[in-house]
Amino acid sequence: MKYVVVSINPGIDEFRYYASKEDALAGNEPISVERKSGSKGANCAIALASLGADVEYFTVGRGEYGVDGYFAEHTDKITVRRTVTSAAERVNVKLIYPEADGISGMTEQNSRGGPLTESESEAFLDSVIAHAIAEKNSGEFSTYVFTGSLPQNVEKDKYLCCISEISRLGAFTVLDGKGELISRISQNFPSLIKPNLDEWRELCGKVEFLKGFPQNVEK
Repeated sequence: MKYVVVSINPGIDEFRYYASKEDALAGNEPISVERKSGSKGANCAIALASLGADVEYFTVGRGEYGVDGYFAEHTDKITVRRTVTSAAERVNVKLIYPEADGISGMTEQNSRGGPLTESESEAFLDSVIAHAIAEKNSGEFSTYVFTGSLPQNVEKDKYLCCISEISRLGAFTVLDGKGELISRISQNFPSLIKPNLDEWRELCGKVEFLKGFPQNVEK
């Protein structure tokens, strides 16, 4: 099985560990720092590769913060196709500190990502479409998985048009994005959406709508 994972807003989670909440909120030097992949797209690619799939991972950025190192155990399964941009990958900072009864507290400082220039975002989306056209000509489509949020300056309509075009070419497309993206889909795209339970409730406009559903419905 072959997949194309599209991640236009890749991120790194940076965990900063502090001796106290006061130190964390004051911006003092942390005891230690740990970085992990914070990108839904990267984690999706790793999960698919772990299950034996071949993955083309389309992303943007500068390849900083050791971001490609998260694929080290799957280099035979994951091919990274990066559109180089002026903005680096976003960093989401997690401040970790001890609280009562040995429980760790956390304060998050998440980045929006980007901004991408118009030419950068168009070059990225065009590269994904070009890949789909090449696959159509070869007669063998991958499953295309569009994951995560959009960075600053990327137009939602252009992103959704990319999904629409790839669906029109005949590929099976999956959108695992935020509720606002999902709410703007039409019958032309995608083949499958994957909202979580809260996003599904938001789309329905009724918090009570799914109360009677089993809690594993989002799986």
